[in-house]
Amino acid sequence: MLGEPCGRAGTAVSTTRRRGNSEGSNPVQRTDGRWQVHIRHTDEEGRSRRCTVYGSTPKEARAKASAVRERLRANLPARDRKVTLGAFAAEWIDSTLAALDRKASTKAMYATMARQHISGSKIGAQPLDKLRPSHIEAWKVELEQRGLSESTIRSAYTILRAVLDTAVRDRALAQNPVHAVSRPKVTAREAAYLAPAQVRSLLLEAKSSRYAPLLSCWSTPDYAAAKRSPCIGPTLILTRSCCGYAALSLGSPASSL
Repeated sequence: MLGEPCGRAGTAVSTTRRRGNSEGSNPVQRTDGRWQVHIRHTDEEGRSRRCTVYGSTPKEARAKASAVRERLRANLPARDRKVTLGAFAAEWIDSTLAALDRKASTKAMYATMARQHISGSKIGAQPLDKLRPSHIEAWKVELEQRGLSESTIRSAYTILRAVLDTAVRDRALAQNPVHAVSRPKVTAREAAYLAPAQVRSLLLEAKSSRYAPLLSCWSTPDYAAAKRSPCIGPTLILTRSCCGYAALSLGSPASSL
């Protein structure tokens, strides 16, 4: 934290202390004993601004002023915004998310996840200027403890990253702490399949069903090697001959294929 918000100045008394080499501006001591340094700069809209930093010693005040100057030279905001992450996420939902070229259902899903898993979590009360990668890691643990699935946690992470990327773009943050935290993993699971004995049992049980020819077709080597054909409906991935046979077994006329 660099001090109080830019533009706010407290009561101070002047000093005649001589500056040391490379120390920059002279700090001024306040009546409460703290030392302050004013940094004047021009914002991105061309307006003159003043940022004030404070320290318990002149050296500390100069160090904080130097950090502000470094940010300004890097074309970064003099200070990160003090708005909470939850409040900024609400702004993001109403502005950046609403302007995205996505389906309405997708944007509604993102908004719901942002409200539930960002604003509705402990991290939502964290001010942007105090947000650190360790807070992101603690948030991931919180979502895990809620019993959320791995895919949901990764989606929430992706949305949080987008929210804070917007904060960086809008100069509310100097950098996005999410990029310093690893993306949540989603464990790959092997697809379930039937063993040969289970296939034989299924075909035996379905022998009297009108779906028996279709199931038989699916269990043949021809089905595994089938390429897409002009067939319609749920049998789209079958070969033409097998698809026609299956369709006839279900009562569909062959001429419709």
